[in-house]
Amino acid sequence: MKKTTYIFGYILGVFLIMLSLVTFCYGCYTSNILGDTPMNRITVPGENLIAFDQPGKYVIYQDYTYDDIYSDDEYYDDDSYYDDDFTFNFDDLFPNEDDDNPVLSNLNFSLINKETNEKILIYNCKADNDYNIDYENGEAIFEFYIKDPGAYIFSMTSNDESTTDKYTMTILKNEDNESGNFLLFSAASLALLVLGVLLITCISVNLFNDKHNAKISSSNNIDNINDPYDRFSHELISYNDDDNTFN
Repeated sequence: MKKTTYIFGYILGVFLIMLSLVTFCYGCYTSNILGDTPMNRITVPGENLIAFDQPGKYVIYQDYTYDDIYSDDEYYDDDSYYDDDFTFNFDDLFPNEDDDNPVLSNLNFSLINKETNEKILIYNCKADNDYNIDYENGEAIFEFYIKDPGAYIFSMTSNDESTTDKYTMTILKNEDNESGNFLLFSAASLALLVLGVLLITCISVNLFNDKHNAKISSSNNIDNINDPYDRFSHELISYNDDDNTFN
């Protein structure tokens, strides 16, 4: 019975260790820790076809570069950069925005699943989540969640039909959310690994103790078998001594 229990315990311990490795690898894959951050560039106003390879939370950034900030060898600080001379006014594109509601009321702005025609809810980005990659920068303005990877159509048109200006925006997967997922899976993986190692260690210690106790018990049994013979030999020797004394 104990042998079966030990075998089952070893199998369970190895399973937990393997499960911890699978959990860690899955966390790395889903959080994209080991890969490059997918970047989608879109031009607005206009219609853009975007492919999302992974589900998750995405952020839309209003782009700018250092060439925009350092214009004609003059330095512009962040506050002056966001003047009308450098960027378009989002209030003109999205009037009457409400931070607590998805941006759906304005027909000039939409994100639609190309296959299912599902309209994706897009929210104003409340967190200060700007990006800086290879001298390219962006200010977070909107965010949305993709449940099903695939092709999506991002459409934006200006209220001013006479405008011909084009602007670049970037869509990036939320790295903060990815880091949180990676830490969560790492913690779960570590817990499973510790449980597996502890289980195998406890079984090994119990198995060693059982073998040690069995060895001691076997030695005691041999001593008990030899003890009557020793007593008989001792009595015989004593008897012979008594006879010699008598003679």
